[in-house]
Amino acid sequence: MFFGSSYSKFAQYLIGTALIALAYFAALYLNSLPLFSWAEFDNYRFVFFFPAGVKLALILMFGWQALPGIALALGTALLTKFEGIVPYAALGYGVALACSAHLAVQACSQVTGKRFPWQGLRPVELLAMVAAVSVLDAVVQQCALILLTLETVENFVTDTLLSAFGRASGALCVFGGLAFARKSLHRALH
Repeated sequence: MFFGSSYSKFAQYLIGTALIALAYFAALYLNSLPLFSWAEFDNYRFVFFFPAGVKLALILMFGWQALPGIALALGTALLTKFEGIVPYAALGYGVALACSAHLAVQACSQVTGKRFPWQGLRPVELLAMVAAVSVLDAVVQQCALILLTLETVENFVTDTLLSAFGRASGALCVFGGLAFARKSLHRALH
């Protein structure tokens, strides 16, 4: 049969990857709109970087399977923001940032002993996970931007700290919103 199960699983994977890429790219795009310009420290570093929370939520929901979509969205976003970036370098940037977040989640999983579906994850463990992902992501992003010659080494520490703060505050806002939506939905259904 032409449309066997392996074909349909591959098609599902491609569709899932495309949907994750679209969702994360939309979060990146919305965060860069003038609506959020008040929250920008400088040079694409935000007080509240909401896509960090979206990325962490995607990784918590889909695990490693979210990484190709996230990497594709990050690479595409980099290509749209900066001229002269070659596509393979943009994709490498996306892969590095997607993998750094996943590695931080895996490290926290080893420390807490919690795994998917993340039941029993205490608020302090979620805070630690947000902090770990935010810091590792910020360091990897700064290193990648330096390698791409889009940033310089002079302000590495300051830029990394600003980026980590924005990622953590954005992720906490996203997870706070998700918790509120879950609680409201639970109340409405019961």
